[in-house]
Amino acid sequence: MVLFSTTRTEQREPLFQWVGPIAATRVVLMARKADNIVISSVDDISRYTVGAILDDIGEQLLKSAGVAESSIKIIPSADALAKMLGAGRIQLWAYEENVARWYIKQSKLDNTQFEVVHVLKESDLYYTLNNNIPAETVQRLQNGVDKILNDKAAYQKILDRYL
Repeated sequence: MVLFSTTRTEQREPLFQWVGPIAATRVVLMARKADNIVISSVDDISRYTVGAILDDIGEQLLKSAGVAESSIKIIPSADALAKMLGAGRIQLWAYEENVARWYIKQSKLDNTQFEVVHVLKESDLYYTLNNNIPAETVQRLQNGVDKILNDKAAYQKILDRYL
């Protein structure tokens, strides 16, 4: 029934039914601290090799910002991107910040050696559901999410466990 948590965009709006928001999110450009990368404008981004996943929000935001296609390296998995960033095979990684840090940790890399050098988008995450799910089911799920969000202690416990 629930596909996954997703950043809500105009482009994605008609593709799903939406439940949430469930959490705040930032899609960022991650870099190795040792590389001392400073991004002041979109033009700066095009000077680097930026890793992204095909059709992911990171790739979509890079393209809509006008980043040169030749600067974007499409890789099939976040796991591979974390390792490539750690090895210096890409200079920037366009991805959701918390998930990027999780993949960095899973790759046995030291998160303190990486930093956010640019925020591409700040928004909220939502659960996405197939458009064929009955409206009553979607509303029941929304009511459950609202109940958890209104219980600040329970919500914080969930965030602490998974982020």
